[in-house]
Order: sequence, then C-alpha cells, then structure tokens
Amino acid sequence: MVKFKFHPLLLVFACAFIYYGYGLLLLNYLVVLFIHELAHAYIASKLGYTLKNVTLLPYGVALDGSTADFKVKDEIKIAVAGPLINIIIGVIFLAGWWLVPEIYSYTADFVFANFVTAGFNLLPAFPLDGGRILLAMFSAKFARKKAYKFVRIISIIFALLFAVWFAVSIILLNSINYTIITACIFMFCGVLYKDKTSVYTRNMYSDKQKLLKMGMNVRSVAVDSTVRLYALNRILHSGYYNTIYVLDYNLKLKKILYEHELEQIFLNNTSDTEIGEVVNAL
Repeated sequence: MVKFKFHPLLLVFACAFIYYGYGLLLLNYLVVLFIHELAHAYIASKLGYTLKNVTLLPYGVALDGSTADFKVKDEIKIAVAGPLINIIIGVIFLAGWWLVPEIYSYTADFVFANFVTAGFNLLPAFPLDGGRILLAMFSAKFARKKAYKFVRIISIIFALLFAVWFAVSIILLNSINYTIITACIFMFCGVLYKDKTSVYTRNMYSDKQKLLKMGMNVRSVAVDSTVRLYALNRILHSGYYNTIYVLDYNLKLKKILYEHELEQIFLNNTSDTEIGEVVNAL
C-alpha cells in the first residue's frame, strides 16, 4: 500500500498560502500534485515498478537520486508522465473555456496550477522531473554516481539563478516574491539532501506470475563479472524470464543467476556494485 507523506517545506508553503488568503489556490495545487503523482505511479506500474512511499513537495514529488532499479527509457517515461498529464488537463480546460466560457471563473486557478506545475517540473534540475530525465540521459553514458554528480552541478546552477532572480525582484519591484524563494529553497534542498521516502522499486519477479501461467520464453545473457548492476539492469527484458551467466576473466562460468535472485540483488546493493562482488558474497 502506498504511503503518502507531506514534506515540511510543503507545510510551510501551505501556511504561507493560507496566511495570505490563498487557501482555495492551495487546494487546487494539492489536487494537481496528487494527479501529477498518480500519473507517475500509473506509468511506473505499467512498466513493472512498485511505488512504496511518496512525499508530496511544493512542486511535485522527488525520487531518490540513488535509485538503481530504473532502466533509462523507463525512468524517462515515468518522469515525463507527471508534467504531461498536467499539460493535457490544462489544454482540455482551455478548450472548455472556448466551448463554455462560463466555467473560466471556476477553473482558472486549477488550470494555472497545472501549467505552473508542469513547467516548473520540466526544468533540468534535480529532483524535478526535468532533472530526472537529465539524470536518466547521463546514466545511459556514465556510471550512475557520475551522472548524478553532473545533474547536481546543473541543479545548483539553476538554484543560484532562482536566487539571483529573487534578489533582482526585490531590488526592482521592492517586494518579496515568495514563489521564487520557495522554488529556490526547494531546489537547494533537492541537491543537498537525498529524499529516500519516495522510491520506486523494480517488481520484476512477482509481476510475471500471470505471464508464467501462459508460458514465457527464457532469455539467457552472459556478462563479465566486472559489469555493474546499473548496466546489468539495462540488459534485462520484461517480456522474458531472464537468466544471467556470470563469467570470469577467463570466460569460465562463476554463477548462474535467475530472475528471482536478481530482484533481491538490485534491492540489496547499490547501482555501482559489480556483479562479481555480489556473486562472491552469495
């Protein structure tokens, strides 16, 4: 069962909204964030992942940057799902305004919240969805830890840009923009602190029980013992029962790993762990 939690920053954000008389707008944002996360969870479940816990943040949901169970394409699809559903909903309501202009006054805040949530989440800064997409793209070329370092640097740059924007708005407009400063704090927090309360885990084995009743093809793959888990995960195919032959430097068989063993290996080890180390520990 999915456990929903509220990040302290969201509570501060909520108190500020209520204090300044924007309680109804806050409600709209909460509904939008809930729909946003449901889209993430729905696509994740279709791709064979299970969402254990989720912590709502002011602009969406942050996933743990060290999560190793994602395939690159899957991670991008899951990340895109949230902003995409917000854009689709916004466009539908825009069309509704053209057909039934009377609903504008009742839905304007909701539409605005959808577009703001989608736009902000597409920024290439972690832990936003745009940052997760960028992390997935870097992970296709580099080790996960190295990819995460690149994304953290980019995220810091964006956070600093928001800080500069906040300072300039005070100087030029002589007013405090709480939205900008909240976004800035959120991005800095995402860079400095890993959020491990919102993690998707790969559910390879249990999801295939239904397929096994109809019969599945077995897919065997041989890998060197120095292959790291993040690379091994990309080799696995969801439509087959995967069997991994781990070979040593002399091409001698060290171990045969079956899919139900692989799931536990991914859950119990970091993404940069070499498969040979795991085999030696078994």
